[in-house]
Amino acid sequence: PALCVILILAVYHNAQTIQNTTTITVHSVGGGQMISVAAGRDTLSLIDCGSGSNRDAVEILSEYMSWNGFDRIDQLILTAVDKTHARGLEDLLDRYPISKIVIPNNLQPNDFVNAALETIELSGIPYVQWEYDGERTYTLSGVSCNLIGGTNRKLGVCLDTDQGRILILHSFTQKMLDELLARTELKGDILILSPGNLEKQDLLKSALDRIAPKQIIFPAGADSVASRLYGVQTRNTYLEGEIVFRTTRIME
Repeated sequence: PALCVILILAVYHNAQTIQNTTTITVHSVGGGQMISVAAGRDTLSLIDCGSGSNRDAVEILSEYMSWNGFDRIDQLILTAVDKTHARGLEDLLDRYPISKIVIPNNLQPNDFVNAALETIELSGIPYVQWEYDGERTYTLSGVSCNLIGGTNRKLGVCLDTDQGRILILHSFTQKMLDELLARTELKGDILILSPGNLEKQDLLKSALDRIAPKQIIFPAGADSVASRLYGVQTRNTYLEGEIVFRTTRIME
């Protein structure tokens, strides 16, 4: 009986811990980006649903949702409407109910963008084109969130966690990021970038000097040039698989 009581208490404590925690997962989707934000077992939101051509982001997400007991998505934030960030959009909308979608402003028409917008329109899901410049508060279940706008076709996301500020700037080219930082002061402890941001070292150094991150995450395999040259720890999902952060849940 004593062991049964201990087991019941342990299970209850674990369930309460999960319920009071927001889990942020950088999924391993090859050259694309997909980040989930799970508020306990109540709501799941998604930042992007893109993947490399050899990975299926929606299949990866489906396994994650099934394992964790989710059957719908609260919000989908697309930081860019391209294959790297929205390759799985049509399949995602077919599989799961989604309450709201946020997309960048001033999208440039092309075959992929036109098809994505048509898919969103036909789904009937409410969507917002983010029109605000700079960093502005946005309501996302379970975590303090800001969206970073003002760059055509791109969005940044900032999540405040117990481990520090996570800046998600994966969709920005180096030139775009340089222009953004020239007009908007951004600081972050954990910076999520595309491996393409390593190409021009002068722009990389300028960005790191301004943001002052302690850690950089690349949602794909990437050279550790930032670590070698500037002393910033780098991680990538190619080597580690999914990268997970847990933080105290903000209750609505």
